[in-house]
Order: sequence, then structure tokens, then C-alpha cells
Amino acid sequence: MPCKERDQNLESCRKWREKNKEKIKKEYKLNKNGIKTRQNLRNKKNRLYYFEEKLKLECKRCGENHIACLEFHHLDPNKKEYEIASKIKHSFQKLKKEIKKCIVLCSNCHRKEHWDSNKIKKIKKDIKNLEEKNNEFIHTRIKKHSICRICGRNRKEVRFIKRRLFCVDCYREYQKNKMRKRRF
Repeated sequence: MPCKERDQNLESCRKWREKNKEKIKKEYKLNKNGIKTRQNLRNKKNRLYYFEEKLKLECKRCGENHIACLEFHHLDPNKKEYEIASKIKHSFQKLKKEIKKCIVLCSNCHRKEHWDSNKIKKIKKDIKNLEEKNNEFIHTRIKKHSICRICGRNRKEVRFIKRRLFCVDCYREYQKNKMRKRRF
């Protein structure tokens, strides 16, 4: 059936379902057990197909063939309709169609495929930018409040310790006292 006819048929089915909601509900209530059984049977068949397919396959890169390690990798993410493992309950044809868009990779190779090699560089760059912003914040705070909390003198060089502002001399004294306390 050509795509155009199939789309028209799907549209007519949707319209029929919208008009006959009450009829569908009654049918479901009458045949609930039968419908659930058919759904479970379809789901089990799809799972069996999925696992049988995985048993035949191996990783395209390293050759790993254990079923627990294999994953489907979509070659073109734009054509990806859904993740195969999470949608096993869909129709058999949709499952086959989606598997054809993929290659099989083991878990490790799949992670390596999705790893962004520039990720570490980006993180380092982000850290540098955040440190620069932090330094700018500290310098603006120092310009506003450059008076030492201990001696009260106005100093150019100041240090922050536990959110308190110290001049260089008081800071040295603070560090000496801190080291003396550790020794005893």
C-alpha cells in the first residue's frame, strides 16, 4: 500500500475512533481479558524477537557478543523515532524498522561513540571563566571594603579568610597563630 493511501486510511481510522469512543469503551469492558492477553502475547513475541536478534549479533568494533552488553546505536540521530530497548512493546514492524537504522555496539564502545572528546576542554574553560568571575567579585569587594577587620587600617593588599577581610600583616599573624595551635 503506498504511503499516501496508508496515511488516508490512518486518518479515517482516527476519525472513526473519535466518533465511536463509547462503543470502543463498551467493547473494551466486555473483552478486557482477551485484549490484555493479546497485548501480553504481542509484547512477549516482540521481546523474544528482540533478544533473538541480539543473540545473533556482535559489537561492530570489538566483537563482544554477550547479549547483556549489546546495545543498538542509531547511525543518524535525526532519523531516530525512539529508543529500541524502551519501546519493545510497539508493533513488530516498527521494531524491525527501527533496528534497521542501527548498528550494534557493546556498552563500552557505545559510551565511547557518544563521548565528546572536547568535554574535558569545555570543563576546564568553564572553570577558568568561573574563577575569573570569582576574582572580579573579590576585587570589587576589596575596593569597597579595604579596611582590615583586626587593626582597622586601610590596606591595598588584603586577604579573605572565612569571609573576613585581613590586611597582609594581620593575615601573617593569623597564620602563625593557627600553626602554633596545630603544633600543640
